[in-house]
Amino acid sequence: MTDPQITRHTAARALRELVVDAEETVLDLAPGPVDERLTAIIDWRHGLRTIADLLESSPVVGASGAERALVLVDATRRPTLDSPALAELVWWVMDGVQVCPPHEWGCPIVAKLAPDEVTWTCRRCGAIARGSAAAPATM
Repeated sequence: MTDPQITRHTAARALRELVVDAEETVLDLAPGPVDERLTAIIDWRHGLRTIADLLESSPVVGASGAERALVLVDATRRPTLDSPALAELVWWVMDGVQVCPPHEWGCPIVAKLAPDEVTWTCRRCGAIARGSAAAPATM
């Protein structure tokens, strides 16, 4: 049986290496054309790094988080990967990493241009919900 800590560390390292490799490749190719797979990785690098950070630093991670992250890394080797497909994978992995719900909704953010719209952020997992001034359900 694989040690969950090793799997978490391995998945986090693989995600970080994926982002660094994509960034370096894009810089090497500049100003030439960049394939869609690299563009997708660059577009989602913040999400990929966030997953890596959660895997390494969060005291509690959903049971399938590291395994899903490794599936994501493997999927990025497909030359047909595009940004929408990677987006689906990132959110799928986040669902496995997060230990929420129930969410702990933090301080609301009210936009000046749309005061009826309020954005709430979960203190625990960073999930975002938009709605009225009342906090969303903790589901």
